[in-house]
Amino acid sequence: MDPVFKKYGADPTGRGNVILIGDTVEGDWKLAQAVGLEFYAVTSGGMDTREKFITAGVSEDHIIDSVADLPQILLN
Repeated sequence: MDPVFKKYGADPTGRGNVILIGDTVEGDWKLAQAVGLEFYAVTSGGMDTREKFITAGVSEDHIIDSVADLPQILLN
C-alpha cells in the first residue's frame, strides 16, 4: 500500500481518495480495515461469499456481484 499512499498522501484525509476492491475477507477486507480505506467486496471471483463478507462486517451496500458494477459505484 505504500505506493498508493505516496501517490495520494499518507495523511489519513488523503485516503478518502482511495477505494480498495477485493474478493477476500482475510486479505483484502482486513487490509482495508487496517489502513482505513473504504472497501468494496466483489463476489464474482469465487473466493469469499456475500455471507462471509457480511459476517466479517462489510456493509451489504459495499458488496457487489461483479466488477462490471464498479463504474456505477465510482461515478456516484
